[in-house]
Amino acid sequence: MHLIERRLTDPSLYLNEIERLHRQLQKNHKLFDKKQNGAQFYQISMHRNKIAKMLASSVSNHEYKLTVCHQNWINISGKKQPLLSYPITDRIVIGALYQAILPESVSTFHDTLYSFIKGKSNYLATKSVCRHLKKTSQANNNGHLDLFILKTDISDYTNSIPISPNASIWDKLKSLMYCCDPNHDISQYHWDLILSTVRPCYYTPEGHLAQNHIGVAYGTQMTTLIANLYLSSLDHNLSMIKDLFHVRYGDDIILIHKDPETLKTAYLELKHYIKKHHLSIHPKKNQWIYLTKAGRPCTIDSSFVGQHQFNYLGFSVQADGSLRLKKQHTHQFMKKIHARIRSASHLTQKLSMDKRGSAICSAVMQAMKHDNPFNIDDLHRYYSQHDDRRQLKQMDRQIALWVAQASCGIYKQSAFRIIPYKKIRSEWHLPSLCHTRNKSSSH
Repeated sequence: MHLIERRLTDPSLYLNEIERLHRQLQKNHKLFDKKQNGAQFYQISMHRNKIAKMLASSVSNHEYKLTVCHQNWINISGKKQPLLSYPITDRIVIGALYQAILPESVSTFHDTLYSFIKGKSNYLATKSVCRHLKKTSQANNNGHLDLFILKTDISDYTNSIPISPNASIWDKLKSLMYCCDPNHDISQYHWDLILSTVRPCYYTPEGHLAQNHIGVAYGTQMTTLIANLYLSSLDHNLSMIKDLFHVRYGDDIILIHKDPETLKTAYLELKHYIKKHHLSIHPKKNQWIYLTKAGRPCTIDSSFVGQHQFNYLGFSVQADGSLRLKKQHTHQFMKKIHARIRSASHLTQKLSMDKRGSAICSAVMQAMKHDNPFNIDDLHRYYSQHDDRRQLKQMDRQIALWVAQASCGIYKQSAFRIIPYKKIRSEWHLPSLCHTRNKSSSH
């Protein structure tokens, strides 16, 4: 019996998936919305042990078959994407299948892949880039940094992966099955289960029966596995280019080298691989960057734009290797803090200046507390993912100025003459982003 088949006999895989779905639906307040044959997911979850054993037995006896799902369309980052809606039991079985395949699939991925892998994230991908910049700078006696960077991504990636019967994805999956268990062939039933998960039959919104030849639709965790697997050999190929640093997160790829010609050679290999696998690159979205600490223009190749920082995966990477959140996220955060200060100021108009200032600082403190249900969204990013202390100090000072202005009614820089910055911190106890960040990084 193949290793994947043995794993799928274990009810704990199905139980894990039921519990994961329970947490997901509970978080989205849909625990009582999801139904199958009139039964709510909550009712299925209440009998999770029994359901898990029944599904494990049905799959082990080659009896369980996925039903025809339904296609819907959703907006993701302003783009319409197809989403397949599965019955609850199908989602549980597909989730168990994903868990059964995952351990060996992760072991075949290159270290430079950071997407959809437990223990990895866009933040860790970006931090690896920061470490490379710091290491390169430290290797130079003068601490200078001169690097050439290409940021690129693949057009409509998951919707462009070929999945017709002769597509290369099936050979990749068969190789993965061999990697899982070289001594046994997977049964036809289990192979068909994988096939119907990756290339399911579905009803369109118009009621037509369809099956894709191109494109892995959203709807299950298997989509993320296919997205990682399909370009896995590209990650290994790029790692063979001497001194090339690269990271992939889904369809986002970054290449870094000290020599522009080597970088362009790597790009040609990347383009060749992408074309061979029937995908395409956004040429207009390619960013050719010459990174220095001063942001000097590139004099040896005009196709590279001189910069001292660049955006990557939602962060702003500085040439010195420090990490900031993108301006739009910082602006949103500061806007929310300012709104809290204005609200507290309005509610404390009749108090003395000291009591008013303390109350306003208390409102800011509540907004910045991890365990407060009314805190600012994504607050943790400023305490754990932002390591540019200079920017945090600037933000701290701006928040203190808003507190001073709201407390004394003078909406100018001169508000600090009436209420000193030190008093706001020490007597009114205004929290500091920079100090909190320092504390969190020391733990």
